[in-house]
Amino acid sequence: MKIIFHELARGEFRNAAIYYDDQAGLGDDFIEEINHGLQQISKHHKAWPTIYPDTRAYQIKRFGFRIIYCIDDSEIVVLAICHCARRPLYWIDRLK
Repeated sequence: MKIIFHELARGEFRNAAIYYDDQAGLGDDFIEEINHGLQQISKHHKAWPTIYPDTRAYQIKRFGFRIIYCIDDSEIVVLAICHCARRPLYWIDRLK
């Protein structure tokens, strides 16, 4: 399935990668983990738990992030790339 990013999710992804690169030189590792998660979601989009109606989350264990996504017809929409320990449902308004 085709994956598209909500505009704010794209910014979260970029900002987190920059942060990890600046702090520990791990920006490329972070990007690789997110891309791996996106590949898994693309192949098995219904395999991860529902966390909100019609919304699922793929856990990135190494960095403590989640890829929050929904399935819209033939597309996967990434709503957020969020840290698990911060503001758990801030992205809900992006469903509209």
